[in-house]
Amino acid sequence: MKRRKLLTLAGLGIAVSCGVPMSQSTVLSTVLSTSQLALAEGKPMQLLTEFRIFADHYLFFIYDTGVDPSPDSFYSDPDEKRSDLGSYRQGYITNGRTICFGTDAHLNDHWIEVYASTQVPAFGKAERVIALPLRIDSGRVAITNLLYLTEPMKQVDISPGVWTVYFLAFNLGTDRLFDRGIPRPESRSGKQLDRLTDDQLKANWELERYQIILVPGFQTPVGVLHGTATVRGA
Repeated sequence: MKRRKLLTLAGLGIAVSCGVPMSQSTVLSTVLSTSQLALAEGKPMQLLTEFRIFADHYLFFIYDTGVDPSPDSFYSDPDEKRSDLGSYRQGYITNGRTICFGTDAHLNDHWIEVYASTQVPAFGKAERVIALPLRIDSGRVAITNLLYLTEPMKQVDISPGVWTVYFLAFNLGTDRLFDRGIPRPESRSGKQLDRLTDDQLKANWELERYQIILVPGFQTPVGVLHGTATVRGA
């Protein structure tokens, strides 16, 4: 699907699901003004949390803690007949209260930073950027993988209301098995260990990692803003 068509469909679908009236002409105008976004480059953002996540099945979730984090429709509906917005081929699925985000690297081990910002973030060196609104009634956002849906790995408190979630993905498809000169931790016996420590994973910007940036209100445009319109291998 061409990028402009993807953004148009994404904008219409999310606007309806969040109760925000938006005409097709409005969506098209926001698509055309993508390059004119007021990026907050150089402006401070508040770091809410950062952590390591094992994205089993190549996905993780961000959701309002007051709702079902993993609705059946995310799995039962085929991509071409999906009732929720997005598809696994596009790298995300959302029903407006839960967002399922797809990953690339085979080892599924990633560092995630979560920020709050008053402005749309600068994309910087991100290879892929997705923006989606998320309605938070509980005042708490959870982030977790499929293994820990009932006991989320991280939770942050934010004001209730509609927020726009920006997913910035870096170094897609790259993990510690790639030979990129990344130092490995060593055991006392001198034998190299395969798993990087949290500090090493955090410090290695050559590996696939993510920034999640929460901006208050419904920001436009939405959908895939930067990078390919489909995930690798889709």
